[in-house]
Amino acid sequence: MAKNLVNLTLLFVKEDINQILTEQPDHIQKDFMKRDLFPDLIAYVLSRIPNNYNVFEEERMPPIHSYLLSESAERQLAREQMIRRGIYVVLEKSFHKTISTAHLKKEKEPLSV
Repeated sequence: MAKNLVNLTLLFVKEDINQILTEQPDHIQKDFMKRDLFPDLIAYVLSRIPNNYNVFEEERMPPIHSYLLSESAERQLAREQMIRRGIYVVLEKSFHKTISTAHLKKEKEPLSV
């Protein structure tokens, strides 16, 4: 039987991001979608919290919810706090990139006489 290595933390983070973003103001949700910042937020969070991996046989992977029950409340809270912080950090970085890009394009425009 084939085995799969699964990053359980990644699964938790994706699920939590969807939940937490629905709690955010509409303008933040829209900016996140418009700028396609989900991968940036996932990377931000995963690089700052401990990750949990497990190996499953291909046909026997249990539902993610069974692992949530065995996770400590402290770990869940830390992950959720990191996601909330990450939403604003990732959005801010995205805005700065947009401003920098616009500024660079403006500088490269030839002067009209």
